[in-house]
Order: sequence, then C-alpha cells, then structure tokens
Amino acid sequence: MIIYYLQRRAACGSVGTGRRARLRILWQQCRVGSSPIFRRREGPQDFVINVLSFFVYAEDYSPFVRQKEEKMEKIASFTVDHIKLQPGIYVSRKDHIGTETVTTFDLRMTSPNEEPVMNTAEVHTIEHLGATFLRNHPVYKERVLYFGPMGCRTGFYLLLSGDCSSEQIVPLITELFEFIRDFEGEVPGAAAKDCGNYLDMNLTMAKFLAKKYVEQVLYGIQEDRLVYPE
Repeated sequence: MIIYYLQRRAACGSVGTGRRARLRILWQQCRVGSSPIFRRREGPQDFVINVLSFFVYAEDYSPFVRQKEEKMEKIASFTVDHIKLQPGIYVSRKDHIGTETVTTFDLRMTSPNEEPVMNTAEVHTIEHLGATFLRNHPVYKERVLYFGPMGCRTGFYLLLSGDCSSEQIVPLITELFEFIRDFEGEVPGAAAKDCGNYLDMNLTMAKFLAKKYVEQVLYGIQEDRLVYPE
C-alpha cells in the first residue's frame, strides 16, 4: 500500500505542476482502467489515496501559503542600493534584544558589481585574522559578537553589542586592517585540527586587500562613506 501510494504521488506530477493539470491527471487515473501504469480496477482505498495525494501537492498552492509569501519583506541589506554603494563603513541595522542593542556594521571593501569580488582564500584569511584581533582587543573584545564575510564577498559584517555609529568605530576598523596589512607569520587557526578548510588561505592577497582598504577608504574617510546612499 505504501509503495502504491508513492507511485500515485509520482504519477500526479511534480510540485511545479499546475493545479488544473494535477486535477486532470487525477481524474483520468480515477477512471476505471484508464491509467497506463496500473491498468486495474480501483477500489475505495484508491479514492482516498488519490485525494490525499492531490492535497499533499495542492497545499503549497493554497491561498494561505500564497498570502504568506506575498507578505515576506526584503531583509535590511537587500534594501540598500548596491549600484550606488561604495567601499566604506556603514550601519547595516540595529536590533533590540530586551534592553540591549546590537549594531551590525557593513564593512564594505570593494565596490559591488564594479570591482572583482574577493576570492575565498583571502576572505578566509581576513576572517581568521580579524576574528583573532577583535576577540583579543583590550577595549572591544567583550562587545564583539560576530565577525565574518558577506556571501557576495564584497566585505564583512561586524556585530557589536551597544548602540554604535559608524564614526565611533573608524579607529577600531583602521586598527584592525592595519593589523592584517602588517601581519607576518602563521595565520591563527590555519591547521586541520582548528579549521574545516585550512588550506584555503592566501595571506599575501589578504594583506594586499587590507592595505588597499586602509589607504583608499579608511584614512581620511568622508561622511558619504559612513552613511548608506539614498
């Protein structure tokens, strides 16, 4: 019975099949001997299975599900105009958890959709060095919640506890990327025991990108590189 039920579900079409098409297929299969797969007279149990199969697929197309999909809003980072966005330090969002505030910073290192994105090896290296530096910082280490790369590989996110502004953390970010620019030696955590992909590292490129970010963006940073473009 279970195998027959699964075969019936497969015969009713994929999730992407139109609702009317599934109804038509279901009607044809309910006719005696009409199915080219089974060629058998269907009993009461077949009717129940057919109805259940239809609603399993139809539930994804119910008005309730469509209504939920229509109400989904863009997340904050998708509302930023990436055509106008340039490298800088931006407040991506502020979240309130009870009485506490968490500030998410957008550390944008390359111009989206204009410059080549960073490769995974240098992104990975910056992540290791950046996280190590921030977690050991004498002032900010207790406030650092997260430091990691953006999926688009044009920058990094930094989450700090507290209500902060971009201007306030310019010294911290400058210090961070000067540390990466000047770093020599073994990258922290670049070992099989410590990292799930330790061979994907490129310290030379990480230092090059850090130097570029420091000298072209952070030194003498202007207001338009601290606030998202309208």
